[in-house]
Amino acid sequence: MKNVTGAIVAYLKADMAITALVSTRVYRGKLPPSVTLPAICVTKPTIPARPIKSHNGLKTTTTRVQCTSYTSTDEAADNLSELIADTLLKVRERHLTLGVYVIRVDDGGGTTDRLTELENTDDEIWLYHHDLIVEHNV
Repeated sequence: MKNVTGAIVAYLKADMAITALVSTRVYRGKLPPSVTLPAICVTKPTIPARPIKSHNGLKTTTTRVQCTSYTSTDEAADNLSELIADTLLKVRERHLTLGVYVIRVDDGGGTTDRLTELENTDDEIWLYHHDLIVEHNV
């Protein structure tokens, strides 16, 4: 099984525009306790297996990846979410990490949310969940 989520985390951490906003605060799964904002979490929601198909002789499948931006304002969360999507939608036919070859990334849409119970803070946190569909090698 390809580590698509880990490849996305590594790719975002290496992108200069992303790191200018969040430094190295790009996490797989969930935020660590007492994290400084803004930050990004990358997860792979549970979904049914996608059919395997072929792209120029390479077996491929798709994986839904959700990138959630955490910030202190709605506008900042929206802007960070759009930057994440713009960064990943440019990926075409390239290796993100060893063993993960991405054919393309499609936008799956997004939604906003608010969170007030983040550990060790009384501040309101804004979240944007952005879904991306990654076609990659099997």
